[in-house]
Amino acid sequence: MEREKSIDILKGIGIILVIVGHIQEYIPKNFLIYLYSFHMPLFFYISGYLYKERYENLNTKDYIKKRAKQLVYPYIVLSVINFLWIIIKDHNIISISKFILSFFYSNYIFETNYVGAVWFLLCLFNVEIIYFFIRKSKVKKYTGLIIIIIFCIGVIFSKLAIFRLPFWLDIVPFGILFYHLGHLIKKNKKVQYSLLVKIILTVLFICISIITIVLNFDYCYNDKFLGRIDMLYLHFGNYIYFIIGAMAGIFTWQIIAEIIKQNNILEWIGRNTLLIMGTHLIILSILRFLLKLTPITKDIVLFVLLFILTLILSFIEIIFTNRFLPWIVNYNELQKMIERKKNNERI
Repeated sequence: MEREKSIDILKGIGIILVIVGHIQEYIPKNFLIYLYSFHMPLFFYISGYLYKERYENLNTKDYIKKRAKQLVYPYIVLSVINFLWIIIKDHNIISISKFILSFFYSNYIFETNYVGAVWFLLCLFNVEIIYFFIRKSKVKKYTGLIIIIIFCIGVIFSKLAIFRLPFWLDIVPFGILFYHLGHLIKKNKKVQYSLLVKIILTVLFICISIITIVLNFDYCYNDKFLGRIDMLYLHFGNYIYFIIGAMAGIFTWQIIAEIIKQNNILEWIGRNTLLIMGTHLIILSILRFLLKLTPITKDIVLFVLLFILTLILSFIEIIFTNRFLPWIVNYNELQKMIERKKNNERI
């Protein structure tokens, strides 16, 4: 089946927006609030959009094994890389127990982010396994209802709980909703709109995003809640406004990706989001340190430099890794490497 280029472009746009969101000290507050209203739901949506019903022909063990190779393995490797970077940056051996706790529990319990942005991978793994169980079971025809029930349980827990769950399980009810919506859109997407209609829809969805942010104003601009919606911290404000705003943001950029149709750079970025997600915080940390040594003080200049240099260094990193260290985020490449070594030893 031909790869859908617009989805690769959407993934590329998505990871670029994640980078922009992590240079938050130099961008307007209003734009940051807009980004966080949808940029993490976007990745759950894309993953659900790419869900294939033929997966349900696999037995449970094979599916879990398949997704573990694709999500848990890179989570482990990239978490360790982020942990080693913290050791290097802080010039001391930090508590191993803290890393282990954040590795298996979460990265929001300490001031230091020990595993970086790859928390999403383990959360997505949990989302996909639960979704697979639902689709594989006898209650498959009630998938939508079950997703709503899971979402409601997540809402209740986020309101009443005095502790967070391990493995990002308390984010799963929100992630699985957008995952399911992505699958539904893909399954029922049949109409191709004209360019004019796409532009009108884009403007409409941007307006809806702005309206939901305004309606959620007291929450989005409350510094007690980071001053924004944030899935990682279960900061949503009004849940209805959150869902509508997130889907409006997702549709906005999906339509833009379809309007673009073809862009080799964005497609390439979209096919390599995993490595960028896992290491861009390290790159930003290094660049921030280096830029402090310069006389540059203007926010716009610092933002542009951080953004462009992060992309350039990410490109170099991807090319180098794909060429010499493909096993870092690809379990199959690790198996091939091990097999080659075994064959060489036999010879």
